[in-house]
Amino acid sequence: MAGHEHDREALVQIGTADNGMIASLWRQVLDEEGIRSMVKPAGAGAGYFSPDMQPQLIYVLASDAERARAILAEMEEEPDAPLDDEQVEVEPDTDER
Repeated sequence: MAGHEHDREALVQIGTADNGMIASLWRQVLDEEGIRSMVKPAGAGAGYFSPDMQPQLIYVLASDAERARAILAEMEEEPDAPLDDEQVEVEPDTDER
């Protein structure tokens, strides 16, 4: 079946985000790199607490795992770096106090 080459490929956990916001950021970055991912709340707390407030497990296809881990590792090394090649311009603070 054309277009279904990944149907039987295993999912691999590549990391654990501290919360849903970080997991969403990681998914966005992976998606921009052409890597599909899946997020699953960790632990049994999902029934008692907001899933966004607990750790999130990040999964990708096994064939993308090595590249995805490298991308996330690069993000952890440079957490304040822009996510793309564009330069971020910051307006100088002109408020005089």
